[in-house]
Amino acid sequence: MKKIILLVSILFLFQLNAQRPSAKKIAIPYLQYPSFPLEKNIETYFFKIINNSTALYTRNLKLKLEGYKELDFYSNVDLEIKFVINAVSFSSYIKKEIYNKKINDSTYIKAQGGRYFVEARMNYSEFINDTKNSSVLLSNEGVIKLSTFDSGLIKNYNETVKRHNNNRDRHAFILHGNMINFSIIKFNNELNNKHGFSLRTHYMPFVRGKGRKFNYSDLNKAYNNFKSVSENTYQAFRKDNHSKFGDFKENDENNNRLKLDNCIKIWENAIKEYVPNKRKTRIGDKIIDYLYLNLSAAHLMNAYSSDNWDDVYNNLSKVKVNKSEINKANSFKSKVIEIQKRINNF
Repeated sequence: MKKIILLVSILFLFQLNAQRPSAKKIAIPYLQYPSFPLEKNIETYFFKIINNSTALYTRNLKLKLEGYKELDFYSNVDLEIKFVINAVSFSSYIKKEIYNKKINDSTYIKAQGGRYFVEARMNYSEFINDTKNSSVLLSNEGVIKLSTFDSGLIKNYNETVKRHNNNRDRHAFILHGNMINFSIIKFNNELNNKHGFSLRTHYMPFVRGKGRKFNYSDLNKAYNNFKSVSENTYQAFRKDNHSKFGDFKENDENNNRLKLDNCIKIWENAIKEYVPNKRKTRIGDKIIDYLYLNLSAAHLMNAYSSDNWDDVYNNLSKVKVNKSEINKANSFKSKVIEIQKRINNF
């Protein structure tokens, strides 16, 4: 028994002395450039949702083109965006359904129940007009969207008829509402994917380090600095009508660069301490991949101004020890390739 206690104690002390990543995720903010940029002279837009049906309520719905200024009036606007609900309709029907009705644990009989269906239909159109340059960017007319409600089996046919008659209008209203919300969100996402400047995020674990024997205050400082840059960047894109490249306060961008440079220096110095295949070391196999991942994230944020993408890819290529982090590096690399492609096409 004493030997077992001694062994457990040794293992516990070994774990205390061993290096651990203690990684925590931070949202890496990145600006997604448009896949089909608008003309350089486009600065403002006006959107309108036209509802030609009395069966739908659309007052709180809106469209938003990120990176451009929305105007409340149509006169002298550069870009006109319209979503038009042409018509909505629905039909419903009841089906009889035979099921096995339980009498007792060993006896079942055939019984008649039913279910009812409500099928909703919506016809809508999407338009984007470059009024500044007299160009039609999108004219997508007469799009049909369908959606169906299935009541599920109701074990009494007369009850099925009653529920159908009482609830079909309500189900149709809900189906139409869901369809219009989904369609407008889809249109808005496609609008910004093609023409907008949207701030996106990619979550990555950032190493902080943990272990009684070693001091990881430098890694914690780098973690806090990167988190501060992430939050500061998010704030610059938070408000409606933000500019294409964010509304940073005075000195914010310079402070962000200084903090990123400090992160890079800390992580590069930590990498120099790396000792492979050794548990009792400050920077070992459990931490090294995170350092390269985090370096790639910092270099990505710098690449927007420096146009230096090699540092991003070089650090990702050095993530080689742990399968989980290798998968994270591959996923991030795919994202970086997409980001760079959009910037190069702008």
